[in-house]
Amino acid sequence: MRKAAALSLLVLVILSTTLAGCNFGKGSNEEDSKGKNLKLPCSVVSTISGEDVLYYEIEGDSLKKLDLDLKGHMEVYSEELGLAVYREFADKGTNLIITNGVKEHKISVEGNIEELIISPKGTKLLYRYNSGDKIGYKVLDLQDFKEFDFNENLAISGENVKFVNEDQLILYGVDLEKRQSGLYIYNIKDGSYTLEKQIVKAFIDYIDLVEDQVVLYTQSSIDGKKNCYIYNLDSKKESVISNEVGEIESLCKIGNVVYFIGTKGEGLRSLYSIDITNNKLDRLVYDFPKNISEKSKLIVVGDNIYFLGFNDSKEKNALYRYNPKDKSIKLIDSNKGQYIIIK
Repeated sequence: MRKAAALSLLVLVILSTTLAGCNFGKGSNEEDSKGKNLKLPCSVVSTISGEDVLYYEIEGDSLKKLDLDLKGHMEVYSEELGLAVYREFADKGTNLIITNGVKEHKISVEGNIEELIISPKGTKLLYRYNSGDKIGYKVLDLQDFKEFDFNENLAISGENVKFVNEDQLILYGVDLEKRQSGLYIYNIKDGSYTLEKQIVKAFIDYIDLVEDQVVLYTQSSIDGKKNCYIYNLDSKKESVISNEVGEIESLCKIGNVVYFIGTKGEGLRSLYSIDITNNKLDRLVYDFPKNISEKSKLIVVGDNIYFLGFNDSKEKNALYRYNPKDKSIKLIDSNKGQYIIIK
């Protein structure tokens, strides 16, 4: 609800782009970049202890240390392209750094970069920037480093934008010319967009893709009612899966069950599940751990779900595993520093 309180008007900003070293994307010297991409697994956890940052791969009930030596803290990455992305502060803004472990591509951005989202196949990067009086989004092609500006006729509400595929986004926002709010499909390459579903006398709090062409979103009405929906982009069919969900921060889907970090109504923040076959919502975590870490993400590895939690001090969090089959929770690792799931 807080995120949708104000619409973020998109403003066209010219971002100066500089290159540190040679371009290692398309068009680069093949021999120069051959074999130099980072070897990144599908699941990465970082730990921060003082100034030391280490990276690990989740392997069942243990962590395997990765041989990564990066100048900054990796925030998102492309497993397919072998690229890591991080930010560094500059005198008049922020530098967005894309590296293959040997060379870097640097983009200088006026103001702060507030959000980074990687596309499903890792070929595109969406980022939101804020220069104080200007808020906007850009999409960066990680193969040739071409940037795509957002169509300024479409305003995104809050942070409600996600990739559908490598070429399209789904977002909740307003067509400023037609004054229509709703769910839109946005085409990255040409800036065109289509209204997927109009939203009237309500607003969307959260949106995410749970599987190919299937979107989950929560909607609050002006009368105070709140529903959680599953929407199929192909069939245009929509169904309410819960009217008990409060907030959602991160989610994943296994079979017919959606798992999310958030709240049930105005209740405590925890790990929950919704069975979409019967709309049953269950709380999965109670006292072990006592709390879910702020900004913890959910990641699925094999048949298990991993998340971050803590008992007494949020600065001393740990990695936990939830097993959907036997509903057990296990502490995986807790003594390496501050844990972050990179997704």
